[in-house]
Amino acid sequence: MTAWERDFIVHGRVARMATVDARGHPSVVPIVYAFDDRLYTPLDAKPKRVAATQLQRVRNIRAHPHVAIVVDHYSENWRDLAWVLIRGTADIVTDGPTYVTGIELLRQKYLQYATLPLDGAPLIVVTPLTIRGWRAMD
Repeated sequence: MTAWERDFIVHGRVARMATVDARGHPSVVPIVYAFDDRLYTPLDAKPKRVAATQLQRVRNIRAHPHVAIVVDHYSENWRDLAWVLIRGTADIVTDGPTYVTGIELLRQKYLQYATLPLDGAPLIVVTPLTIRGWRAMD
């Protein structure tokens, strides 16, 4: 991972996470996240149609832990276009040092978590296998 790719990921505000179900059907959802050497995305208290543990992305990760995440920037000025693709393995984490780190990073990054509870919310933790990026103005 280059310094530019790390900076782009760390400062991004939203990403898209792709998973695949047990039959090989893909699914993509937007996520908020924090990043150090791993990517942390919460299954937080924002409204959902089902319990966090029943979300499609959770079921998919349990069936196939390999995920892809894209952090991107779009602009009408195409010289500003950029993206970083993270391919990795995902785990659902509910406690321990990795959990504590993820929660702390998410609270630092998103002011909304000052009022939206995160304690006890499961985290999807992605360990990158490959990271590659592209930007129009290299």
